[in-house]
Amino acid sequence: MTFLEFTKQLADNHGDAVIPSLVPSADGLTTQYLGIIKDFKHTGHLDEKETIAYKWLNGRAKGGVIEMNHGAYSSPFTYFTFKRRINLDKVEGGKIYLIYNLETEGSIEEYRLGSKLMDEKTLKQLEKELENIIERDCKDLIKKMQEEYTVDLLGVREYLYKYHTKLYKTIEKDFEEFFQRNVVINVQADAKIRRIGKTE
Repeated sequence: MTFLEFTKQLADNHGDAVIPSLVPSADGLTTQYLGIIKDFKHTGHLDEKETIAYKWLNGRAKGGVIEMNHGAYSSPFTYFTFKRRINLDKVEGGKIYLIYNLETEGSIEEYRLGSKLMDEKTLKQLEKELENIIERDCKDLIKKMQEEYTVDLLGVREYLYKYHTKLYKTIEKDFEEFFQRNVVINVQADAKIRRIGKTE
């Protein structure tokens, strides 16, 4: 994130933003975590898992790895694309319902779970497991944003302002409170395993 991107985020979100937290490591300083800025003040930070979910929900994931654990073994899914699309589902009962559609493609570089490597049923099960992981981690972060930090760093304001301006104008003055209580975000993930690497 550049300084210009950070200041733009502050301006667009009325003083709310995220900023990389520098962490000392053997290679110097790394930025695995994100600090949360609310009303121009640092109020907390996201851990590594939450930071990844933040990138998924904001369409900022360039690539990465999702670990699927199977007892003593793990199957790392390396994704090279990750797309996010927001849709307005409905406005009902004073609430706004949004759907975050997340699509990813990647490969399993190592697989130790047996010989049925190319079995279609097994691949579908792994894809479903990936989708469950993505949806769970994103829902956990959404809950934290709405209930603990009470700040929209998920692109809701930007989406409504850009694509549903009339609707946004009706909640603009009390957006923060509305976001906490009356925005319902559903996450739908679609994961595709395109190729598989070495096996044991």
